[in-house]
Amino acid sequence: MKKTFTLIICISISIFSYSQKEVTLEDIWQNYKFYPSGVPGFKSMNDGEHYTTTEKVEGEIKIHKNSFESGKIVETLLDSDDERLSKMGSYQFNLAEDKILIATNTESIYRYSSKSVYYIYNTETEVIKELTSKQVMYATFSPDGNYIAYVFDNNLYVYNLKWDKTTQITNDGEKNKIINGASDWVYEEEFALVRSFEWSGDSKTIAYFKFDESDV
Repeated sequence: MKKTFTLIICISISIFSYSQKEVTLEDIWQNYKFYPSGVPGFKSMNDGEHYTTTEKVEGEIKIHKNSFESGKIVETLLDSDDERLSKMGSYQFNLAEDKILIATNTESIYRYSSKSVYYIYNTETEVIKELTSKQVMYATFSPDGNYIAYVFDNNLYVYNLKWDKTTQITNDGEKNKIINGASDWVYEEEFALVRSFEWSGDSKTIAYFKFDESDV
């Protein structure tokens, strides 16, 4: 009983001491002491047994394949010191998970929207290919993984991975007038709508919004 009483006192003192520590605005907003830790670049893979994470070490960019069961790395899908990938942000896989679409040099536009320079990495050949040299918006694999759609200068484009060919889908896009495949500021701010196009399930067609701001 005496030991139990002593233990309770020790715990109470520890809790009391901890509760007396001053919490500052710097701790909250600058030092992020209370910010929950996450897993960098976490994505679940198609088999449901693995997930991917990212790592940046001394200029090298890595994407690891990890086991859900063990939490350990089972394979490194990307290990590159290519300067073009040094500012890697988000990434996505195609259906077969043998190609990775990597966003770099990302620049914010409004609250949610952004534009990036994208690269395609082939995990089998280890070749890195530039999608376009310019910053584009919302680059997205088709469901079958054979195409990539994106928005540039208010127009919608589709890149064919097999034939290495880009096709411009719309031609009337113009700043402050016509927007194809991306939302305007109002829809983004009020409805959190950003990417405004969607692939069909068979990857043969794309549905998209056209915003006309000519009279605004």
